[in-house]
Amino acid sequence: ASIETLLSSYEEGRIYRDGLTTAIIGRPNVGKSSLLNLLLKEKRAIVTSVPGTTRDVIEEYMNIKGVPLRLADTAGIRETYDLVETEGVRRAMEALNRADLALFVVDGSQPLSEDDRKLASGLKGKRFILIINKSDLPKALTDKEILELRGDMPAVSISAANGYGIEGLHEAIFKEALHGKGEPSGGLVITRGRHRDALQKALNGVESSIGGIKDGISPELTAIDLRAALDAIGEIVGETTPDDILERIFSEFCIGK
Repeated sequence: ASIETLLSSYEEGRIYRDGLTTAIIGRPNVGKSSLLNLLLKEKRAIVTSVPGTTRDVIEEYMNIKGVPLRLADTAGIRETYDLVETEGVRRAMEALNRADLALFVVDGSQPLSEDDRKLASGLKGKRFILIINKSDLPKALTDKEILELRGDMPAVSISAANGYGIEGLHEAIFKEALHGKGEPSGGLVITRGRHRDALQKALNGVESSIGGIKDGISPELTAIDLRAALDAIGEIVGETTPDDILERIFSEFCIGK
């Protein structure tokens, strides 16, 4: 049970160590770059009324309630024959595929478009927050359309123009970063893939030994499984140092004479 608890903390630990990779996506002119500027509290991206202004991925770092975010503003995703814009859309899709979380921005002052529907369909199976922007303008998006887009994912209404709803968005991002728990685990978390792999080996060894005891196999065979589990834990605490572990340590850390 202790090993399983530690293993379950890895995703949270990885996010605190490497940051939550977050992609801002949506069709052109829904306010993605305005949202980036609002989150960063600076004019990092160019904002115009011309659709397709953003042609490349703009990446920045920020922090929300202790959670580091690797934030990527992307080109508006739509069908286009413009070669440069097409490349921007391709890069936007790459950023989306790499992301832990997507901020799916739609224009609440306009009716639902086919591009919005296509994007929502492409987000199935991915964690995202639906952001209904331009809440300072008369609402055209219906509650039924919002439900169609969000499914069981969270939705937040904001105005990137005047900052309305930004605190609610911060809360939603923080909660999604912790996979809906809303609060950090507060206990020990693992942050390295090597530790996760070692704990998984240890868990396999423990489960095999329990199965062997239940099946009444020879005790020395059960001992082999337990030794494998102990050796795996030893890789974390430093009691087991095979050559590949030493190689990883020297590759990741600068160790002086």
